[in-house]
Amino acid sequence: MEIQAANLLPYRTAAGFFISTIIQNFLVKLPRLPVVFPVPLGPAVLVILLLTVVGATGARADCVGPSTQTCTAAACPSGSISASSCTISGGASTCNSSVAWTTADLTAGNTEVTRNNPNGTHISYSTSGNINNTVLYGASTFFLYHNINGTPTILDSANINASCASGTKWNGSMCQVTSSMSGTLVPSVDSCTITEGQSSCNINFTWNTVNPVSTSAVTSDYPSVNTIIANGNSGSQSVLIPFSYRNLYLYNNAIELARSTVTASCASGTSWDGAQCVAVIACEIPPEPSCQDPAANNAGGPLPCTYDAGCSEPGCVDISADKTAIVSGDSAVLTWIGEGYCTGTNFDNGGLPSGSTTVSPTATTTYTFTCGSQSDQVTITVNKKPIFEEN
Repeated sequence: MEIQAANLLPYRTAAGFFISTIIQNFLVKLPRLPVVFPVPLGPAVLVILLLTVVGATGARADCVGPSTQTCTAAACPSGSISASSCTISGGASTCNSSVAWTTADLTAGNTEVTRNNPNGTHISYSTSGNINNTVLYGASTFFLYHNINGTPTILDSANINASCASGTKWNGSMCQVTSSMSGTLVPSVDSCTITEGQSSCNINFTWNTVNPVSTSAVTSDYPSVNTIIANGNSGSQSVLIPFSYRNLYLYNNAIELARSTVTASCASGTSWDGAQCVAVIACEIPPEPSCQDPAANNAGGPLPCTYDAGCSEPGCVDISADKTAIVSGDSAVLTWIGEGYCTGTNFDNGGLPSGSTTVSPTATTTYTFTCGSQSDQVTITVNKKPIFEEN
């Protein structure tokens, strides 16, 4: 503040000169220490003073007084903001940026987070936060504002970029697919063996996606359609295979890139009981009946067989399928074994007591194999072909 010397009221003490004046009913004094002037003050002298105002009530706007005092200025408002760049999938025009901010030592003014692209996009009025914000293609800047004495002041800013995924290109309105995608899904082996007392075994799969539009997903139709096994454009993972078989699929952007089918069977000496592989109990086919006339008196030579001792029913009848659940359009192999004259229900065994055949049911079907009064059956469940829909 500039004060004309004519308006100053100098006075002197043993310690030196002091200056005071009256401005709009306020007494104005130099703070704390005296100022010693080497020459007398006159009307023509212009003095630039740093003034301390003391109101009529005695309230002070700064630290004054004859004693030594420590004055600490109020801390300035501060803040920090960060945001992540993101990738736009094929066919889309936006992606999500993760935005986080904090503030400290704020005044009574408002705080606001904004973004350009387009300019002045409001994000939040909170003084701190951590959110996902949908951004448009290209570069964007997030701003952390605080209103200080009526002036919106930028405390911090963060730059990000939203770019198109590999294999896509911005066409002015979205990221358009420009390169064809392809992928592989390969098992380490085609089949695995289930041990006694177990219901599944494991096979390792590896997959890779070329020119992915978005993030790939490995899926299966077991235990339910569109079961997610893994996510990622490449990787390797051990997958549980239930008794019979399991289909796996590689999808990207709702497009099937590859599929693989592997099988699982019971170990030697075990068989599937509907829940697990159990030890096989030996099933002995009785020998041909011994024919001898009990009334004959064998005096030396063999007698002709004239007595029918009777033949017992077959001791072992079995039918099984290499797959007990299939997808519509797939097939399974039936295998059966028995003795004597046997028939098949829902399949043709050709009258043979043992053999195998391929069946392709269009709906869930039970196959029955009968020899005499003994029979066995197996059911094949038919599921609809899965269609993976990406969320």
